Formats: sequence, C-alpha cells, structure tokens
Amino acid sequence: DGFKPANAWVSHGITWLEDIQQFYRERSAIEKEYSGKLNALAKKYFEKKNKKTAALSVGDTPTMTPGSLESASLTTWTTQLTTLENRADQHDRYANNLVSQVAEPLRFLGTRFEELRKRHADFAAKLEAERDAQYADLRKVKAKYDASCQEVESKRKKAESSYDKAKAQSSYQQHIYDMNNVKNTYLIAINVTNKQKEQYYHEYVPEVMDSLQDLSEFRTVKLNGLWTVASQLEAGLLHQGHGLMETLTSEITRNQPHLDSMMYMQHNVGTWQEPADKTFEPSPVWHDDDLMVVDEFAKRFYIRGIDYQPGGAAANEDPLIDTEVCTRDIERFRRLGVNAVRVYSLDNNENHDECMDLLADAGIYLMADVNSPDYSINREEPHPSYNADYLQSVFATVEMFAQYDNTMLFFSGNEVVDNENNTDSAPYVKATTRDIKNYLRARGLRQVPVGYSAADVASNRKQTADYFNCGSDDARSDFFAFNDYSWCNTDFLTAGWDQKVQNFTDYGLPIL
Repeated sequence: DGFKPANAWVSHGITWLEDIQQFYRERSAIEKEYSGKLNALAKKYFEKKNKKTAALSVGDTPTMTPGSLESASLTTWTTQLTTLENRADQHDRYANNLVSQVAEPLRFLGTRFEELRKRHADFAAKLEAERDAQYADLRKVKAKYDASCQEVESKRKKAESSYDKAKAQSSYQQHIYDMNNVKNTYLIAINVTNKQKEQYYHEYVPEVMDSLQDLSEFRTVKLNGLWTVASQLEAGLLHQGHGLMETLTSEITRNQPHLDSMMYMQHNVGTWQEPADKTFEPSPVWHDDDLMVVDEFAKRFYIRGIDYQPGGAAANEDPLIDTEVCTRDIERFRRLGVNAVRVYSLDNNENHDECMDLLADAGIYLMADVNSPDYSINREEPHPSYNADYLQSVFATVEMFAQYDNTMLFFSGNEVVDNENNTDSAPYVKATTRDIKNYLRARGLRQVPVGYSAADVASNRKQTADYFNCGSDDARSDFFAFNDYSWCNTDFLTAGWDQKVQNFTDYGLPIL
C-alpha cells in the first residue's frame, strides 16, 4: 500500500508552501525597511540642502537675492534626491505587491491544498476500513463454517454409537446439509472478499493516488505561477529603477561646469572701484624722484622666434630627437638671428639632451607645448579628455624639459577655444595650467612660466585673455600668447593694430 508514504510526501510539499510564503513576507519586510531608510536618507539631505541652497548658489553676500532659484549643481542634486525618493516608493510598492500577489495567494493555496489532501486521506481511510470490514466478515463466515464442520463430525460419531440408527442417521444427514449451506456461504464470501480486494488494490487505491498525484502536480503548477509573478514583480522593479537611473544620468550631463559660475556672477555683480595705483614715495632721509634708474650697459631681451615644425603642422613630429636634423636647422636659426623656437609636439619617451644643448650653445630658447597628438584637451568633449593618462603625459614632458636652462616657457594649451560654442573647454586648460605649476613646486623643479596660446578669434579673444588672467596665482597664466594673422595693410595704423595694442595695454601679463 503506497498511499501512506505518498500522502506524507504530498503533505511535506504542501507544508513547504508555508516556508515559501514566509520567505516572501520577510523579503517584503526587508524591502519595506530599505524603502524607509532610503526615504529617511533623502529627507535628511533635502534638509541639509535647503539650509545651504543660498550659500551654494550665490554665496554668503550676494548683491541680488536668488529667490527660489538654485544653481545648476543644486538642481542636479535635487534630481538625485528626488530619484532616491522615487526608488523608495518603488521598493515600497514592490514590498506590498509581494504580500498581496505572492504571499497571500500562497497562504490561501496552502490551506486549500491541505483541505483537499485531508479529504483524500479520509477517503483512503474509508476504503481501508471497508476492506478490513470485509476481511472481518469473511473471518466470521469461516468461523461459522468451521463450527458447522465440527458439529457434523460430532453427529457422525453419535450416529455410529446410537441405538436408534435411523434417527441418528437422519440428524447426521441434516447437519451435512446445513454444513454445505454454510460452506457455500463461505465460498461466496471468499469470492466477494477477493473481488473487493481486487477493486481496492487495482481501482480504488490507484484512483485515489492518481488524484493525489494530480493534487501535488497542480500545487507545483500554482507555485510556478506565483514564482513567475514574484520574478516579474522584481524585474519590473529593476526596469523602473533602470529608467530612473537613465533619466538621472541624462540630467547630470546637462550640469555644465560654467552654469554655477554664471549664476554666481549674475547675483554678485555690483559697483566696484579699482584701488588707486601705487605711486613712488621717496625715502624721508633721501631726496629722490620717480625716474627709473637705467644701467646703460643693460640689455633688453627681444624674442625673435619661429615655429619649429619640420614636415609641417600635419607631421606632428618631434624635431628635437633627430640630432642630424636639428644640427642642420639650428645653424640656420643662428644665422637668421633667431633666439627662440616653439615646438608643438614633443615625445617625452625620447632623449633630447643633444638638441637642447645645441640650442643652448646657439643662444636659442625653447617654447614647449606640453600637449601631444595622443594626449590633449578635446575642445568638443573636454571632461573625458582631462584624465589621469593625460596629466601623466603632461607631467612627463614638464619633468623632462624643466631641467634645461634654455626652456623659456610651457604652453598648457594651444587654440583650444576656437569658437563661441566651445568656451566650456577653457576651465580644463586653466586646470592644466594650475596642475603644471603645482607639479613644478612639488617636484622642486625650476619655475618655468606657464601660459596659454589663443586662437585667432576676435569675438572672444579678449574675454579668453581675461579669463586666464583671473583667479589665484596658482591657476592664472604667467603670460598670454596673442595669435593674430590679420595684418593685411601696409602699416601699423591702417591694419588696426593700434587698437589691438590698446586693448591689452593694461592687461597685466606678458603678451607674446
């Protein structure tokens, strides 16, 4: 009889539904707790942000209050906190759905399946009781048959010793008839019992077990369905979270570095009176005037420079690693009176001692660009191009050429800002200027001047120059290279250069 172990196995499967139900209830509780912690975190930092909004947007003493306006960075931060609140709501809904759509149905199914299993068990017990009752009836009929046989045997013995043979024989014969009737009843009972046994083991029990199998398999079908629901709920949660993160990422890319600066400047524009120029104050113990004392033997250094690009700009080759080429060219530079060369592409993996010594012997200084074809600020996408690999290349070039006494200056950038649409690259060039200066100090190297070479773009050249001349000494340029290829007239005035010179008269930095 395999019903009892099968019934126990099905019972285990139904009881297991309780474990699975509790799993999803505990998972729901964890999600609820996580949702609450996310909400609390967002609330905490919303409060912190609200206390600092004005100071972060426009500073402590703006000339114009911002009202409800926030800086671009704070707006992006608000988007991040709001996204966190939305994530918390998603996890809270997910937790509720786990209970209502998974745990509760599991509880109901567990109860219902257990009821059905018990009905199967009760029916199987009923069938077993009917079988056992039939066995008991057969035993009773057998006992009656045995008793009848015993009675016949007793009558036979009496008939043999009886004085009234005819009467004894008649009684004996009657008991034989009775015994045969009981025997027939016993045989019929055996057939009935065997038929019932056959039905019990070949029909009734198999049908009950088939039904029990159907019950167990239907439990698996329903369990798979609820597992699928749970999986779809979590997949939906992840999909929604992915959508929020994509939206957040797109918002972050809109937070351009210059937007915060523009808002600060708009709310801090005020009247400003430049301090008066300092004047010469003679010593109280020495009668003197404000005239410059000039040493008649002193010499003023005029840069007579040339761009040194053998092969042209497109070649992007380092001319100072080929001793034969630079020996040839430096002799011609000396004859022309050149005292400075600008090299746009320098390979910091090669040795430059021979060519730098030849330049020094000829009295020629080097104006070195620190960028290279492989490592430079991308004017269209400045942020990703300003990275650790780029700075390592820049520092390697600075380290190499700061050791030479005839290195005159470093260009941190060359014509990076070349139209009005890519001015957002200027802060990255300025950052490179700052990094080079800090590197020279940190390494104890010679303090070679660092500056920027501007593009020939008249519409923003002065603004670019002013930008590189503002801020702390660490970040501002040591000079500004003024590129202009527009001298198309016959003299200084008609070419308009008098106005260009006037624009930079009080600039405050050396102009190249």
